[in-house]
Amino acid sequence: MRLIQGGVADPRLVGRRRTGPVAGRGAGSSPRAVPPRRRSLPEGSSAHRPVRLTRRGRLVRTVAVLVLAAGLGAAAASSGGAEPPVRRVEVHRGDTLWSIADRYSASRDPVATIERIRHLNHLSGYTIYPGQELNVPAGDR
Repeated sequence: MRLIQGGVADPRLVGRRRTGPVAGRGAGSSPRAVPPRRRSLPEGSSAHRPVRLTRRGRLVRTVAVLVLAAGLGAAAASSGGAEPPVRRVEVHRGDTLWSIADRYSASRDPVATIERIRHLNHLSGYTIYPGQELNVPAGDR
């Protein structure tokens, strides 16, 4: 591009394509497309290219996630059935798990009730203390 005085480009040449030989090539050579350079990773490198999904791929992924979430939600709802009702009981001096189980579940086996009380209250042993509040399965009494 030729410059006119003052560093302004010649308006007749602005926006025109150059024709003729390209710098660095001979007059008889034809312009060729140069393939883009690929970045090469160093040996032993474990860099991964990100996965690029098409619109259909994104749709399939979204539907699969929704189906999986719905299935897990249905499985959790069916396996987590309603817990039997419980009542809150305060332990008094002299009470044992056996006496509490016997008092609050007359028709049940006290051993099974004791285990249920331990499970409901996350007790690792059989020791209870006065003033402690326990969740006890509600019986028929």
